[in-house]
Amino acid sequence: MSQDAKTDVRRHGGEDRDAPLEAVEADIDANKFGETESRLISYLADHPDSSRAYYDLGFVQFRIHKIGLSIKDLSKSLELNPNNAEAHKVLA
Repeated sequence: MSQDAKTDVRRHGGEDRDAPLEAVEADIDANKFGETESRLISYLADHPDSSRAYYDLGFVQFRIHKIGLSIKDLSKSLELNPNNAEAHKVLA
């Protein structure tokens, strides 16, 4: 994923700045997927309406080859925010 696409992804949800998500997204940018999946699952337990977190989780799952889970979480992201072009691209 290009840096421009990554930057665009951060803006997709229209959600305000969120330090925990920004920290996770920095790890995603650095291809550090090991802990990010569990951190995002924990985040979503407290923020179940975050399309941005569902997108990030789906993207991480896609990158670690958990395709079924990735489809489920990217779909949830799109349910919450159907305008997320990057989620549509990854899901396709």
